[in-house]
Amino acid sequence: MNYRITVIAVVLSLCAGITRLNAQLDNDNLKYKLAIDSLDNGNLYFGLNTLNFFRNTEYFGSIEKGKTYFGYLLNPKLTYYPTSNVRIDFGGMFRKDFGADKFPISAPTFSIKYEKNGFAAVFGNYEGAMNHGFIEPLFNIENAVNKPLENGLQFKVNRKRVQSDTWIDWQRMIYYDSPFKEEISGGTSNMFTVYGAEKQFKISIPFQGVVHHFGGQIDTLNSTPLSTEFNFAYGLRLSYEFVDSSFFKEIRSDNYFVTFSDQSHVKVLPYSSGEGVYLNLLLRTKLLNVMMSYWEGNQFISPNGTFIYQSSNSFQPGSVLAVERYRSLFFVRLIYEKELARNLLFNFRFEPFYTS
Repeated sequence: MNYRITVIAVVLSLCAGITRLNAQLDNDNLKYKLAIDSLDNGNLYFGLNTLNFFRNTEYFGSIEKGKTYFGYLLNPKLTYYPTSNVRIDFGGMFRKDFGADKFPISAPTFSIKYEKNGFAAVFGNYEGAMNHGFIEPLFNIENAVNKPLENGLQFKVNRKRVQSDTWIDWQRMIYYDSPFKEEISGGTSNMFTVYGAEKQFKISIPFQGVVHHFGGQIDTLNSTPLSTEFNFAYGLRLSYEFVDSSFFKEIRSDNYFVTFSDQSHVKVLPYSSGEGVYLNLLLRTKLLNVMMSYWEGNQFISPNGTFIYQSSNSFQPGSVLAVERYRSLFFVRLIYEKELARNLLFNFRFEPFYTS
């Protein structure tokens, strides 16, 4: 049995309007909601969101190599509320990596959001990345740094017993004679509370799905086959929230059965189908959050997922193809969170894991 260590350290973020659609791991500090308040009707604001990150992973296997991200994301913007239910944002997103001369991300941002009675629609740069609440095998946690902008259309439901996020992300547009394929992702993340919506003990049913498509008819890659991959996750959540005076805040169990299916007419991936089991136990306290996670995968591939869970590194640019049919991982996650000031949040994580 080998021993590996990953450290997600010193994640400092300045953000506002956090929403909760959590999957197995609380990533609230990495979320940003386009909040609407009826009191802002007719007002224009300037805002600045920033994510300051340091992430180091000491991976030595063939599926994923260790790497370090160290820098910051800046998102200055103007926000206008034309009515009590509509929000318009215009600004820019910039990513700076320490030790690099260029900005890996430098792009304009624009979004229009309409929200009423717990239902919302967003066009443009919607509430993406960690806001979706996907489990890590289906959605890469590093998207908070590498893909903070998603472009397309999003529909959300935030009700007492139902939380839902459905979206389409147009990742790469093609024109006539483009030397690459069109790339589109879409997904849905849902949490249905079937018992105890207003009680300390709750039973919930999560359902998540992602589709990733490479296609198009007007590009120059006529010999490259089209591809479409699906990932789904079904599960059960049991949670108990303690009273405010208690040292313990919550104990929660999240358990998922995860699937992979390649529906491409011409198969180019090492596997055409696969599955996995993802089990999580979380204890939240006023001092520290402790979480244990177990992953057992068989021929599992996810184009949008965190690489370490997969049976192939097919979607890592520049990697020599490697496959491991069976993947078994056990994580122990220690998470420290602190609100240093209003909307100034500090997050430190230490995540050692075993793999066999």
